[in-house]
Amino acid sequence: MIVSGTLHIDPAEHAAATASLAARLDDLAARRRAAEATVEGLLRTWHGEAAAAFRDEWEVWSAAAASVVSDLDAAVSALPGARADVVRADGAAGTTTADLAGRLG
Repeated sequence: MIVSGTLHIDPAEHAAATASLAARLDDLAARRRAAEATVEGLLRTWHGEAAAAFRDEWEVWSAAAASVVSDLDAAVSALPGARADVVRADGAAGTTTADLAGRLG
């Protein structure tokens, strides 16, 4: 949360939010796989022009959905590293401020 230009990160809340996002992503991926299995089952028995046209559009949608899940996975996986970067930057800022205070007396 940003308040007056200050970034506050509660480690427990960050970890809980990251875990929640990972769980939601797992659910989304499972639902995408279930839809894929259902449609693939349908397409094994459906033939003709309409089936071919549907398959073409399905493949586009399926690839896009898989890409979204993959991109979201990368974002969720990056959250712990982002938190570590913020903590590291905050520590460095504190050291820099202490060094400056020492020089200025």
